Amino acid sequence: MKTVLGWLAALAFACATQAAMAADPAAVYGQHCAACHGADRLGAMGPALLPESLERLRASELDQVLHDGRAATQMPAFAGTLAEPDLQALARWLRTAPTAMPQWHAEAIRASHIVHHAPGSLPARPVFGADPQNLFVAVEAGSHHMTVLDGDRLAPVHRFATRFALHGAAPSSAATAAMSTWPAAMAGSASTTCGTWPMWRRSGSA
Repeated sequence: MKTVLGWLAALAFACATQAAMAADPAAVYGQHCAACHGADRLGAMGPALLPESLERLRASELDQVLHDGRAATQMPAFAGTLAEPDLQALARWLRTAPTAMPQWHAEAIRASHIVHHAPGSLPARPVFGADPQNLFVAVEAGSHHMTVLDGDRLAPVHRFATRFALHGAAPSSAATAAMSTWPAAMAGSASTTCGTWPMWRRSGSA
């Protein structure tokens, strides 16, 4: 019994020592995460890292992302960069609300609204021959562009610039196949990631 109690005491001491040795998670975030996720954690190149935006991830899944990164994205693995106590402290810190909560009022929303084409200024009929029920949008995270794809031919219909850090889904097989046929200037560099989804699904159709 004494042996077990001694072992438990040593384990508790080791855990406490490890926690005490962990670097300040705010400082770790500022050094390794802020450039992509924003100094205020509201998102930039990467998504926002707030408790509300991390609710869909289990604690183990967040740990795995920090350790191993995310495939087909620009999220790197930090297992070889940060010590285990630092990663654990960072994960716990990301689950806590920031000191100053973000504010997004109706005035700010209206100020961010951009009308690219005034109502009635576009042709009444599409100028392309693609099936509107089979259009995809590819989001190029590294170059801040989107491309509308003809889902039947896996060919680009139109490519246009987006705002900074627009986010899409994980790459689909259709997007991968389509991007492999694009010119080098359109496909982007190795840092460009791509996410696609059917336009008609995103618009709420069945």
